Amino acid sequence: MAESELDPSVYYKRPEIVAATDVALADVAAADPADRRVARVRHMLAWNLYWQDRWAEAVEQFRAVDGYVGATPWKYSADAKGRYLQARDFSVRRAATRK
Repeated sequence: MAESELDPSVYYKRPEIVAATDVALADVAAADPADRRVARVRHMLAWNLYWQDRWAEAVEQFRAVDGYVGATPWKYSADAKGRYLQARDFSVRRAATRK
């Protein structure tokens, strides 16, 4: 089955995707923040964490990259800015209610 045929709220919670997200979080934490590649990874982390209902962690990534919506995965949407803002704002609201 192709990824496009899967429900994102199920796909991104698969154990191997959660594990890969955790490894990427550790890699970003250990990386040089000046490395331009880190920002690209942060965008994907924000996306994965959003779908994994890990909103506080997603918010951390959104804060680190805020203001730029031309990266993957947002650029695959017809409304990249809208998709980014929707995921970011939803994550912020959910993280705030979980405290």
